Amino acid sequence: MYRDAATIRDTLVSILVIYVVIGLIFSPLQKLNEAETIEEGVHPILPTDGFYHHNRTVLFEWTSATEMYKITVQNETETLLEEEVYGTSSHRTTRLNVDNYTYQIEFQPMNEADLQIIQSGNFSLENPSKHTFDWERITITYDIEIYDGAVLFREINSIETNETYVDGFENGVSYTWQVRASDGEGTSSEWSNTYSVNVGTTHFLALELFNNWQMSFVLIGMILVIALVGGVFLARREEDD
Repeated sequence: MYRDAATIRDTLVSILVIYVVIGLIFSPLQKLNEAETIEEGVHPILPTDGFYHHNRTVLFEWTSATEMYKITVQNETETLLEEEVYGTSSHRTTRLNVDNYTYQIEFQPMNEADLQIIQSGNFSLENPSKHTFDWERITITYDIEIYDGAVLFREINSIETNETYVDGFENGVSYTWQVRASDGEGTSSEWSNTYSVNVGTTHFLALELFNNWQMSFVLIGMILVIALVGGVFLARREEDD
């Protein structure tokens, strides 16, 4: 009997080792698959899609949009400078020669339409030097919509940061939400893909750290560990007898 128990124990140890190795191999592959599905543009970060939340007040977070400006400098014969800058209200050029110049600063709207001129003018240099442009930044705000099925549950507009708390959710309800960016020129990006969030469960049952295949993998691993502990206990008991 002792030999049989020891054999069972050794077999369980081997299975558990193989199981752990397989887990270490496939976890990076899962991360690669997740990286391949990264969304472009403004999109939700938290709660992650399908998240089960144990609190009726939920923090919503999304990626930030950065405004883009294009600066063009010309003299009478050619374009000397075309540069794109992001999230700033000032830009210093490379050294320019003595000459008369025209310039324009354009803004890329959130709806990706044609560039809009927000500032233009002329300047002259009496000595070779760099020139600094200053302009008023275009404000970027965010709108989110939260749905209970097909019914609009909550709409929040003109959020100045990339996160906000929302309360008043009902327990046991699955909601969906989406976000978009709007600019001070009156244009908006497309709505992001919708993410789901489930409200009203315990922290343990929320399974917040796992998706479906990961939870199954962990549960099977727990069963193997319990079986291994039982095999060790049985082997020691047989040895004592």
